[in-house]
Amino acid sequence: MNFIESMQVALNAILNNKVRALLTMLGVTVGVAAVILLVSVRLAKEKKDEKATEEDATEPAVEVEADQAPE
Repeated sequence: MNFIESMQVALNAILNNKVRALLTMLGVTVGVAAVILLVSVRLAKEKKDEKATEEDATEPAVEVEADQAPE
């Protein structure tokens, strides 16, 4: 079986099982969208955390001195 015959068999299988093909494409689409969403959320959180860290670094540090012990 050569490449062209394989493609014809695959196309016939898709055309004969339209609902199955549609559900498969829907599943793949939802899966890809979920991965893109999760990666986007992760990158946004990293950027937010990085910005917060930079803002903390620019604020002056608070120094607290301990009182002397009573004599």
